[in-house]
Amino acid sequence: MKRWTNDDIRFLRDHYLKISNQKVYNFFSKKYTPKAIRNQAGRLGICSRLRKYFHDDNFFIKNNNQCFYWAGFIAADGYIDEIRSKIYITLNVKDKDHLIKYKNAVQYTGPISYIPSNNAVCVRISSKFLINVLKNKFNITTKKSLTLKHPKYLTDNQARHFIRGYFDGDGYLRKNKGHSLSILGTKSMLQWINKILERNLDIGQGKHIYKYSRLKYSILEYAGRIQVHNIMNWLYNYSNNSIRLSRKYQIYQERYCGS
Repeated sequence: MKRWTNDDIRFLRDHYLKISNQKVYNFFSKKYTPKAIRNQAGRLGICSRLRKYFHDDNFFIKNNNQCFYWAGFIAADGYIDEIRSKIYITLNVKDKDHLIKYKNAVQYTGPISYIPSNNAVCVRISSKFLINVLKNKFNITTKKSLTLKHPKYLTDNQARHFIRGYFDGDGYLRKNKGHSLSILGTKSMLQWINKILERNLDIGQGKHIYKYSRLKYSILEYAGRIQVHNIMNWLYNYSNNSIRLSRKYQIYQERYCGS
């Protein structure tokens, strides 16, 4: 059995729980077998079990459009379980294609689970490291529905992708009583979204933030065809199919991009 060097042990301690097992195996491929690596991690007390599925632990560290979009989507429609170190996204089965986009973005090798009772699909990723990044970089925590605050230090273009992800999770386009766009969330988050939009667009009258006593959240609403059209144009600018919800984008195109 090959003897572990101090440098190799230090690398294992520093990286085993932060990057995928496959990356660790690749790093040590010329020195140790995967079994030897797992055994050494066990002896060091840094791993209770082998991760069954892999993902990119550095995904939310990157400052790219996909990172900001999916952070916004998780802020709106994800669930963080800090006790079990799991991140859940559960959607209606009609939006399964969106979960496939998410899987591809974070390079997750696990399955999409079907939940018959809700006719829903779910992706569940186990990663304490990802949870810490989402908390520290984007202010996303377990009780986000009541306490969510806006992320700090985003440029307006980075915020555009984050807000589009947030809108895809908790936003609505309506046309039954005139044209309106609504976004649900904490008052702090909605005020920040409105501030970003005001800074980049000529937001006129028809903007409201409601707080209903029977609800735990607030609603930001914009009214008027031209105003809603301008907001949606700004949100979808610099986007592509991998970082937008196809169903909502189709509604936008049908209502505001027709001849």
